[in-house]
Amino acid sequence: MSDASKAGAGRFSCPACHATVDVDYQAKNVRCVCGRLFYFVTCPKCGAAQQLEGGKTRKCRNCHSTLRSWRNPPLTHFSAMIGKDSSASAGLPGDEAPREVLGPFLVLDGAGWAPTIGSGGYLYVYADRIALGLPGAVSILPLDSLTDVRVSGQSVITGGGFFGGGFGAKGAVEGMLISTVLNGLTTKKSKWATIGIVADGGWVDLRLDNYDVLSVRNTLRVLSDRVIANQAANQRSPLSESGPEQDFVSSLDRLIEHRNSGVLTEEQFEAAKQRLLSA
Repeated sequence: MSDASKAGAGRFSCPACHATVDVDYQAKNVRCVCGRLFYFVTCPKCGAAQQLEGGKTRKCRNCHSTLRSWRNPPLTHFSAMIGKDSSASAGLPGDEAPREVLGPFLVLDGAGWAPTIGSGGYLYVYADRIALGLPGAVSILPLDSLTDVRVSGQSVITGGGFFGGGFGAKGAVEGMLISTVLNGLTTKKSKWATIGIVADGGWVDLRLDNYDVLSVRNTLRVLSDRVIANQAANQRSPLSESGPEQDFVSSLDRLIEHRNSGVLTEEQFEAAKQRLLSA
């Protein structure tokens, strides 16, 4: 196994020369051996992850809108491409790619299995576990050990506040133009999300800068669903393993599995989960 694969790398297949290159799961671009530079982007219109060669245009593989590299479409991690774009794969046979990668994060607080306070790393979400940290210093948490997952955040706009003005029509127009430029140069929008994870043996609070709280909640929805299943499993009586509580847990686990495998859409999953919770 190559060093790149040991560190958590997938394989990128160049659409131009068809060479394969090891790519770290957190990478946002790759340069092929042929010299071409590819960025990993999401379509601003539909959110589909795909590769885009620097200085080029292409049609979105999902909605067919035009993507232009010089317009700086949102970047994403290589892991978001796996299973969605034909150029990306999970690396060597047998390697498992994370389903989601968030980061880099900053550890705000924690205890037990939590990484060192003040350290950084990435949050990897797999089918049966999550991993926190960097290669060589990773905390592994089985999903069935989760007891709580919380996501909050904030968006703050600073600067700006300039108003145009002047004498006469020309002066007013010039004043408004100047104030527009000044506001554009001085207005800054900062956003961040915080993630609180509690599992058997410890807890941690993480901060993700430049992340939208709604997108993080959506990404970690699978963890929240698993917490519900774990709580139901912990509440069931040891004497009623085949009772209604066990049936509920098994049914919810099957729904989560079907959603993750693509058998159910997000809408179908939510409808089925609500029917199960209200039964």
